[in-house]
Amino acid sequence: MKDLQGNPGRRKSDPGVQFSGRTTPPKDLDPIARQEWRRLAPHLEPLALLTPADRAIFRAYCEAYSRMVRAQRFLNSKAAGGNLVHTTHTGALKPWPEVNIVRQEANLLRQLGEQFGLTPAARARLTAPTETTDPTEAFLFGSSSSATQCDEDEPN
Repeated sequence: MKDLQGNPGRRKSDPGVQFSGRTTPPKDLDPIARQEWRRLAPHLEPLALLTPADRAIFRAYCEAYSRMVRAQRFLNSKAAGGNLVHTTHTGALKPWPEVNIVRQEANLLRQLGEQFGLTPAARARLTAPTETTDPTEAFLFGSSSSATQCDEDEPN
């Protein structure tokens, strides 16, 4: 409808935020986080799930991944045989601190990953962009979504 009315107030219209190009990883990322950035970014950028505006939160995701991997590597080397506890100097059994680090970072990865469609549930909620974004074209040339919009606009 807005396209039919034009812009009588001559206000600047917002065409939507459009980003193109690649997001580069921050120079100070550690090697594991940088590798994760380079692994995922090429898959997220074409889908507009990773843009320059998302750089900070994606950095947090990659750093959480790095911390989880490093803590898991420690557990794999020190806690051989799946022993996730160690004996303290007093003789008490105590879980390795890295067990909690892995758990916390895995939870953070899940939370941040949902923002980028990196979990099955998040991917199920994603909607693919349609070929025509112009509602007038959709109405004139037919679209199942435009029929729904017309029904909603009409009073009962």
